[in-house]
Amino acid sequence: GVRGSHRSVSSLTAAPRVPRGVELAIGAKVRPVLLLQDRPLGRLPDLVALKLARLGKLSATARARIVAQRSPLFWFLGRDPARYGLRQEAAIDVASIVRIHPSAITGGPVALLDDDVMAEVGERLARVLDLDLSALVRREAAAILREALDR
Repeated sequence: GVRGSHRSVSSLTAAPRVPRGVELAIGAKVRPVLLLQDRPLGRLPDLVALKLARLGKLSATARARIVAQRSPLFWFLGRDPARYGLRQEAAIDVASIVRIHPSAITGGPVALLDDDVMAEVGERLARVLDLDLSALVRREAAAILREALDR
């Protein structure tokens, strides 16, 4: 389309038509991701993950903001990439949520993030996506209070 032009959502998401009997080969690269579900509830057939950004591909200014944890869009994984099974420094790209079919996972976990980091990533994700979680928090708090009072 022309730069600045607007197309309908249906035209942007329409699947290409592939004639019957034609094989479609799609290349893919293996990339590390952060799986957001340790024990999926089975509500989705896929797993939900966030992509990782390699810091070497970013500008010095962007790298400095990410390393200092001053970018709400990224969580820096630290100066020891091997700790997370990586070959180079990376950050969790909080805005890059993806669904991955379990068959696309090529191996087991190479590292685990501690609970505090996962909580921070979850909070950043909710803020970046501008999710209103107030009703959920109220219901959960009320359930915890009822449970405590019933004891």
